[in-house]
Amino acid sequence: MEALQKYIVDVKEELVTGHNCLLACLRYITEHYGCSYSEAQLFLLINNFKIRYGNNLNEFGRHPLEGLKEFERRTLISLKIRRRYRDEIFPEQMLQELKSSMLMLAVDTKLLGYNKLYSANENRKHFIIMYGIDIGRKTASIIDLYMLDYKGDVSSYRGEISFDEIFAAMDRYFCFCFDSKRDLSEREILKYACSDIQNFISGSRDNQGAIGSTALRSFLEDLIRLETLDKQQLVSTCSSINYNIKIRSFNLINRYMTNILDENEAIRRIDSKDLLSSIRWHMAEWDRIGLSIIKYGISKGKSNLACIIDRSMKLLDSQMEVYEKFSCLLNDAISKVATDL
Repeated sequence: MEALQKYIVDVKEELVTGHNCLLACLRYITEHYGCSYSEAQLFLLINNFKIRYGNNLNEFGRHPLEGLKEFERRTLISLKIRRRYRDEIFPEQMLQELKSSMLMLAVDTKLLGYNKLYSANENRKHFIIMYGIDIGRKTASIIDLYMLDYKGDVSSYRGEISFDEIFAAMDRYFCFCFDSKRDLSEREILKYACSDIQNFISGSRDNQGAIGSTALRSFLEDLIRLETLDKQQLVSTCSSINYNIKIRSFNLINRYMTNILDENEAIRRIDSKDLLSSIRWHMAEWDRIGLSIIKYGISKGKSNLACIIDRSMKLLDSQMEVYEKFSCLLNDAISKVATDL
């Protein structure tokens, strides 16, 4: 019998963009296989409060693999990881795995040709979905749910790309098994979130560096090291810092806190308008901090870095009060859900 050469998962036509590439992929895949978690709930289930910082200004934010392991433990949706540098990866294997679930690919944006912004800008780690493969034509069918442009607008992409492109860009991929999945209740998700945000507020350190609020503070304190970089390093590092503030740390959390306040039924019955306004104000202020750092890099260090750091530390103190209020609101929501049961 001739081996199967082509397999395409029957996916829905409509593509809904997300606020984060990993969470948008998770939402799309889990929804296809019968789960009903929103992107904000998935943010909580992978514990995106566990921000990390070692001592590299370019590497600050959530570690995706750590979050996916948390997601697997909590939902019992199992994940198998194939790493390019360790495992032998070949199209026939991916085709067989597509029969069980769509694949989520960790890729380098610089090597993806379907979006000119990817190839024209600095490389970023990114997640896309593979839902089909054609071995005869040497192409893969993919979905990208988080293509960010210069204005901050997000668009999506669905199309075919060559094996050469996909295997050059791919670092690893994940296949899912939903056989033993748990459908978590709203209360269970909120309980995970309460524990996670308290650990985040407390902050800590391990052998990899600072975690939670300790990571946020350490990162901002280390901005002074920008003064020691040469001009070429400075521009690149300032760009990474701006990206990490807006996409991977402060405003990642702020953005999903607003979503949680908007969509959670128990929270909607508690007056959270003031907190929502405060979160949005902080988002705008962190955007301004990121812009100030970009300008510092462009000016080759001629603007006042000490002033930027001082503004950042004061904003963090104010932001911590927001986290505390959000934590209290989650606890109130759990009580509300328990009362309604």
